[in-house]
Parts: sequence; C-alpha cells; structure tokens
Amino acid sequence: NKNGVTDAIVAFCDTLEGMGFYVGVYASKSWFNEKIDTARLNDYTKWQAAWTKNGPNFSWPGTHIWQSSVNLRIGGVVVDSDICYVDFPTIIKNGGFNGFGKPGQGSDAKPSEPIIYTVQRGDTLSQIAQRYHTTVKALAEKNNIRNAEIKNLVDFML
Repeated sequence: NKNGVTDAIVAFCDTLEGMGFYVGVYASKSWFNEKIDTARLNDYTKWQAAWTKNGPNFSWPGTHIWQSSVNLRIGGVVVDSDICYVDFPTIIKNGGFNGFGKPGQGSDAKPSEPIIYTVQRGDTLSQIAQRYHTTVKALAEKNNIRNAEIKNLVDFML
C-alpha cells in the first residue's frame, strides 16, 4: 500500500541523511502518482523517470532531475538520457554531504554565529534546507521541531 511504501522510503532517506548523505528518491512518474504518497516526500530531491516529451511533474516540490529516455542511442550504444535542473555537486560540497567537509570548518575554524531565518508563507523546510545547504533533519534537530509538517513556524536557527 502507498503508506507502507512511503514509510519505507522516508525511513531509508532519513537514515542516510542522518549519516551525512544528500539523498533523493528515484521513481517513474506512474510510481510517484500511484504507488507513493509523494506529498510526504517534499523534503527530498526527486529524480523522475517520465519518458514523454511532456517531462516530469514539476508541481511536486524537489523534482530536480528528469530521466527523459532509457533508449537514447549514441554511437551505437544505448544509454539513459537525464536532465538535471540544479547544481548538485555544489550543493553537496558546500553542504558538507557525502564525505565533503563544510568549507571553513577545519579543526581551527571558529564556530559561526547562528543564522536566524523568518519563515515566509509558502516556505517548506526542504526549500529552506536547500537554500542554506543543510538537511531537513538537521533543521528539525537544531530547532527542536518534532514534526516536519508543522506549518506555523516563526523563527528558527540554521
């Protein structure tokens, strides 16, 4: 069922994020539509396989990679065709994910002052996390947010 599949995806992604990895969810457009509660995945990047000229469903927050084909022929070799709409190498390196240390956070680095961000109507934690090169989990932990679905946040520390 949708809830069970989505529970497993969220648990897996949260576990990897907790280990310092930048994570995303790959699925076909039909799986995102029919098998997964996509609204519960707003905190994660989505890599959507949509093998049509219409492209992916960008109304889902975090849809940043489109697999447009699985049978593109280049020099007689069949390859996937993917289009990425964000600079993941920079996000991953600047965020200190996947084994990269955050810039300026060596052993002699001084702790920085906390950043106070006032949440605007329509903001999501995933958008804020991406903007400040962190994870939703890190924001929630630093700000004692127990439920990432809380809508009435005012100020919190980054």
